Amino acid sequence: MPQTSTEPLRFSGMCERRGPISWPQHAILSVLRWEGDHSHARNLSLTWEIPGNRAAADVLGAFTRLVDCCQTLRTTYRQPAGDAPAEQVVHGTGEIPVRVSRTGPEGVEQCTRALREELGRTVFDVTRDMPLTVGLVMDGGRPVRALCVISHAAVDGWSLRIVRRLVRTLLDGGADDPYVAEVRRAQQPLERAEFEQSADGRELGRRTLDFWADSFRRLPLPVFAGAAEEQARPARGRIHSHVLAAAVRDICRREPVTSSCAVLAAASLLLSSCLDVDDVAVRVLFATRFRPEARHSVGAVNLNGLFRVPVRGGTVTEHLRAAHRAFLLAGRYSQCDPVVQEEALEKIMRERGADTKQYLFFNDNRFKYRDFRHGDADGQACCDGTTRFRTDTDVLPDKDSKFLLAVHDMSDAADVSAHLDGRFFGGTGPVEFLRALESLLVVLARDPDAQVTEALRRAGVHV
Repeated sequence: MPQTSTEPLRFSGMCERRGPISWPQHAILSVLRWEGDHSHARNLSLTWEIPGNRAAADVLGAFTRLVDCCQTLRTTYRQPAGDAPAEQVVHGTGEIPVRVSRTGPEGVEQCTRALREELGRTVFDVTRDMPLTVGLVMDGGRPVRALCVISHAAVDGWSLRIVRRLVRTLLDGGADDPYVAEVRRAQQPLERAEFEQSADGRELGRRTLDFWADSFRRLPLPVFAGAAEEQARPARGRIHSHVLAAAVRDICRREPVTSSCAVLAAASLLLSSCLDVDDVAVRVLFATRFRPEARHSVGAVNLNGLFRVPVRGGTVTEHLRAAHRAFLLAGRYSQCDPVVQEEALEKIMRERGADTKQYLFFNDNRFKYRDFRHGDADGQACCDGTTRFRTDTDVLPDKDSKFLLAVHDMSDAADVSAHLDGRFFGGTGPVEFLRALESLLVVLARDPDAQVTEALRRAGVHV
């Protein structure tokens, strides 16, 4: 067994700030509070190889410079007494735990895997813990791997590639590299919150709220009507498919759609059939890095957009192009105060007689998934091209969700998972949904002139 110990990485003399929480921070913190002890499932992890004869102090120095650049990695959150708004506190002095694992007979790979799994189970208390834990694998007295786990309260999946490159640059002695300066200059979460409170930010929020409110007054009730969470019948499934990935690539070559939009276009047709509605709306998670200063921001910037597309006949091409327009609108109207937004939407739903909300969700996890699986055997090429399905054992209900479709990979093979609440989908389970999704995408790729109703029939979907 490897020998492990915990040491503090202390920092001081950095800027100290405090101020309001941003809209994306509100959104992710509400999810983490709801999940409680299960929130560690949303942690984000990274691993680096340490070349040459670097000293442990040099490696830890790179992480000290990381938290100096990225204020979100030394931020905690507090809720003042009374009606005062929640705050974020950027600490100038503090410490980050470093878990050091020294290899034994099991070797570097097994030691790394065990340390990654241990760090992944970290439950961060966002009111007092720095949202970062570092790991070091020592072999023969020198560091050979560096790891970190970060709370989702501090970063989104897109941030991972920024942190990965930044730490790599710092480990290679590039403290003066232009990329380090670029990340340091990028919009910090407090600056994002300041923009949201400005006249331009308030107008952006108003336009977004108007778009959502208008949609919720018109959407068929089954799209967002729900029931008590404690009575949920959740089930999860997953597909690994070269066929699905090839179909998506063919669609994207032919039509002006992203791979996410192609999957959503097909899913919307299936959801229309499952819920017996002709107007489908799916909440899509967007990394809202639309302003130039946010391009290299390290922080949680995800908010929901509303992908709303009518399903009323027409050809495959017409539906894909309608989905493309819907996807652009979803991104455009994705930024507003989630607290104000939910209050307004709940009022509209109560007026329409739907007291409990549960939504349809879509998430593209590709940045998160690729980085988390680094160095893991599960990330290697795995099969002969055969489509494979599995039923996942994690069946905890997702917050406010009766359906969640997530893309984890879309390279040589597609890796897509589905979670659904059986109360709303009759006899259709997650594997059945994913099987139909694969079949339908193949039809959409092969016959752009087919009517969508015919495409569904050819995919084996009852319409």
